[in-house]
Parts: sequence; structure tokens; C-alpha cells
Amino acid sequence: MSMAKLSDMLMGIFGKRGGLIIDNTTNHPGHFVKITITEAAAFTTFTATGWSGTITGITFPAGMSIYADITVIKLASGSAIAYYR
Repeated sequence: MSMAKLSDMLMGIFGKRGGLIIDNTTNHPGHFVKITITEAAAFTTFTATGWSGTITGITFPAGMSIYADITVIKLASGSAIAYYR
């Protein structure tokens, strides 16, 4: 991985590109690098490049972060912050 690519990725992870507070059950398409759970949450939809299987039906605790190339987030419950890539 080039230094430019690594720097770009880290800017997203550390919130330098901003984020989206998600506290509803609306579908949120976008380009995200990290999602941090702020209130215990479950997903209806979680689409990430290179991932297979499903994480729906699992409740994730507050404070947990998931790192991936995320393209769609839809919560069933809870709240989170999604960080832009």
C-alpha cells in the first residue's frame, strides 16, 4: 500500500473527513471506513466490500468499532457514527 493511500485511509478513520450520526432506521448509502456504535445497535443492512455472510440479528455493544469499506448501513435499533472515507 502506498503512503498516499495509507494517509488517505487514516484520515477517514480518525474522522478528518467527517461523519454521519445515524440514530434512525433509514437506509444510509455512502463511502465509510469505520462505524462506531454509540448505543447498543443491530443492523438491518450492512454492506461492505469483500465481506460475506451476515451480521444482521447480532446486537453490538456501545463503544465497538467496525473497520471496512462500507457502502450501505441501515440500523434496526441503536445509534452509531459512520466515518466518511
